Amino acid sequence: MERRTVSIVLLLLSLPLFAAPAMLPVEDVRMHDTTSYLGENATVTDSPAVRVVAYENLSTHAQDLYRQTLEHDGTYRVAIDDGASDYRYYNGNGQFKSLVIERPANSTLPPADESYHPQYELMTTSTVRPPLFSGAYVPQMMLLFLAICSLLSGLYLFFNDHA
Repeated sequence: MERRTVSIVLLLLSLPLFAAPAMLPVEDVRMHDTTSYLGENATVTDSPAVRVVAYENLSTHAQDLYRQTLEHDGTYRVAIDDGASDYRYYNGNGQFKSLVIERPANSTLPPADESYHPQYELMTTSTVRPPLFSGAYVPQMMLLFLAICSLLSGLYLFFNDHA
């Protein structure tokens, strides 16, 4: 095959490779965050909109998500299907739903993120897009990399046709 033909094939190949990442959807994730605080002067019953749930009353899966959140420095993301029904997740517009978890006395849980009320932990949950440089975007980034390589190789061969 001639260099010019190879260059045209590479240039044409780059077009669908540039379009392909837009066709691959990235699934939202369930976000669990315990880095927010109740506040120094707040009492747990200040807001009727915030539910207070004892740790023991959470399902096993919800307890595991709470523990994982604490072990991952207060933020933990899971796939949509891996969320717990105990938590209410808002979606689409980045709104958060809060829940106060009452920690058991003398538990083996990781330390609470709550500095003012260590017996209670404020957890916010939501449905969000994963961060840009998370593993969720690897297929899109690989396709973009291949598209750029194909485009640059095609341009190089097209304009440097002296064999």
